[in-house]
Amino acid sequence: TDMKVLVLGGNGFVGRQMCREAISRHHQVYSLSRSGQPHVDDPILREVTWVKGDATISSQYPDADFDVIVHCIGRLWESKEGGTFQSASYRTTMAMLDYARKSTKPVRIGYVSADDFSGLAKWVMPGYFEWKRRAEDALQAGEVDYACVYRPGLIYGWDRPISVIFAYAYNLIYWVSGGLFPPAVPVERLAKSMMDRLSTAHDQKYELVLAKNII
Repeated sequence: TDMKVLVLGGNGFVGRQMCREAISRHHQVYSLSRSGQPHVDDPILREVTWVKGDATISSQYPDADFDVIVHCIGRLWESKEGGTFQSASYRTTMAMLDYARKSTKPVRIGYVSADDFSGLAKWVMPGYFEWKRRAEDALQAGEVDYACVYRPGLIYGWDRPISVIFAYAYNLIYWVSGGLFPPAVPVERLAKSMMDRLSTAHDQKYELVLAKNII
């Protein structure tokens, strides 16, 4: 059935593909981000309703009675202008949960998190993973109809050509290491897998999906 879908960070690399996937399923799609519409010439994305706003404030979410919210906001570094790991990962999640609790109907939530590469990445980016995991904990404890958290490793796609080059090199390391680290995930597959889960009813309230289960 057709649904109303809100993509937080829909103008980013992962968010754009999530919007495309939802549009391809004939859903009504909105995106909320600080910058609004992306500078991408894509006929499919013209069907998205682009909303400019702060995802850390639930009152700025579009008033559209959503069935699904997908969190695709992420940042790899902190800055005074762009914000912190806490605001990008955790505060946006708390605002999303606040919106879902006040909704007049059940809301299913999808959250794009990240694999920590067997704990190694936590040493390089401790703040990034601390707030990602706190957001995951909040979703698991949240009173929502259903939440799925995805932990991909390297995400790649032709919207970001350099990621495809990295993915080929990375996958060689993946096979040589015997799967010690998570496999690289095509952004199209990530979006399709998540929308598949969010499009159907579930008995469980929370689901964690690792990179190896996205392929």
